[in-house]
Formats: sequence, structure tokens, C-alpha cells
Amino acid sequence: MPQRMNIDDFITQYGDTRLFHHLSVEEIKDALKRSVIVSAREGEILVCEEDRPSYLLFVMDGALITSRTNIDGDEVSIRLLGKGDCCMDAVIFMGGRSPISVKAVSSAKVLKIPVEVIRRLVETNIHFSNNMIEVLAYFYKESMLQIDNLAIKDSKTRLGYYLLRTYLANKPSTTTFQLNFKKSIISNYLGITPETFSRMLKKMQKQDKILTVDGSTISLTSSDSLCQFCDATTKSACDNPNKKNC
Repeated sequence: MPQRMNIDDFITQYGDTRLFHHLSVEEIKDALKRSVIVSAREGEILVCEEDRPSYLLFVMDGALITSRTNIDGDEVSIRLLGKGDCCMDAVIFMGGRSPISVKAVSSAKVLKIPVEVIRRLVETNIHFSNNMIEVLAYFYKESMLQIDNLAIKDSKTRLGYYLLRTYLANKPSTTTFQLNFKKSIISNYLGITPETFSRMLKKMQKQDKILTVDGSTISLTSSDSLCQFCDATTKSACDNPNKKNC
């Protein structure tokens, strides 16, 4: 069921996200005037493979996942999306039907911006065009990191790297952070089984003693606990990238 939108509240909360930053208030209003906000239940499919894209989806709250189905009928995770992320951006400009499905993996609030609006803004608004390039470049970078993870890194390193990026994304002021997705979803995204995921977490807790786990809450023993998994990408997001043990 579409929900009413308070434009001023929207700008306050989401005006600095990749899709909307550098836009004036009037430009954001123009982008939103034909858009709708919908609530999605956990497990609800928002886009099916082979659908023709009608909207760009922007996550206002909750979490979505994009995936493809392999020849065995299993879902293979492509992207995990949280608040401020968007999807269907690349699909809109690929032409044809969607190669991915989009599903809510928690209760979610989603802004749906019509394809025609996206195309018009890309053609007429240089600021929005630059934002779309930034969104697509970010997706490309994430795809490269995902390929690197699956092709090169072992299970423990994949998990450690994911935890480090999640920790840094929360702009940490403490050593405690939340996993925003269920462990089964994260393990699928990392290309490991849920059993391996749990075993690696237990090893990090019991043997390596770098963290403790309480449900979806991860508590690091120190702010440096995950530094062993750092690379150039995570170093650029770190508040103290030149500390002695880096």
C-alpha cells in the first residue's frame, strides 16, 4: 500500500545518500513527485527475474537482497542492500528484462521511482547524472570485491573481511556493532554454508579471541581486532589508517 511522503523529512534523512546528494531541494522534489513509498514484508518479492523494470528501488528502512537463480534452482546472492542503498539502477539502462530478483529480507520501507523519471533526470540534470554514475561505479566496485572474495579468499578471510566492512560502515564509536542481515543470508552472500559461517565465528571467538557474539551483536575485543583482514578498500574507510600495526 503506497504511503504519503513528507518531502522535508525525506531530504533530512536521505539527502546525503549517493542517489540524492548534490541535488537542490527543488531537484529532489522533482525526482520524488511521481514516486511512491511502499512497505514490504519479510520474504516479499519486489522484482522477479524476467520482469521488465518499472522502478528504481531505494531502501528507506530495512533490508533487501538481489539474487539470481542457478540451474539447480538455488538462489545466489548478488547484493545486500540496507538503508540508503538502491537497486535496479543498472538494469534500467541495460534494456530488456531483469536478470535479477529483489526480495525483502526484513520488513522494509522502499521508495519506488518510476523508470521514466530516472531516464528524464539522467538526460536533463547533470547533478543527478553524476549521482547515477557514482551509484553504478559503487556497484561495480562492490561486484569486483565480491568476485575477489569468492575466487581468492578462504572462508575465514571472507567472513573477517565482511565483518570489518560492516564495522567500518557503522562509523564506529564503540567496538560493538550489529549484523544487519540474518546469518543464513550473509553466508549465502559469502559463498559458504551456514555451518561454516557459524564455525568460523566460533573460532574467532573461542580460539582467536578477537570478538564475542550475542545473537546478531558482534563485540570486538579491541578496535584493532579485525585489522588482519584489512586491504586498500577498507583502509580508506578507517579513521586511523596509519597506526603502527597496519
